[in-house]
Amino acid sequence: PKNRKLKTTEKIIVFCEGETEESYLRNILNDNNLMTDNIKFENLKGGSYQNVNNLIEKNAKLIDVAIVVMDLDRCTSVPNEKKKLKKLITTLEKLN
Repeated sequence: PKNRKLKTTEKIIVFCEGETEESYLRNILNDNNLMTDNIKFENLKGGSYQNVNNLIEKNAKLIDVAIVVMDLDRCTSVPNEKKKLKKLITTLEKLN
């Protein structure tokens, strides 16, 4: 495949649960020459679905595309997290 430079003006924010997810995604984008200045990463440092939902709602006017990379184990192991995950999904559907 031919490497090409991604050209977009949309503001993209990638919310990552931790350093591992952020590092992995940065490497994929860099290795494929897809990293641009309009892609920003937000390390949630293990934050909850509610925390990322609040960040997205607070900054919705500044974000064109939001991508969330988090484990789904929280919704089965932490009480009430499944409800918060559903709310986050609804917020993402409205934004994206």
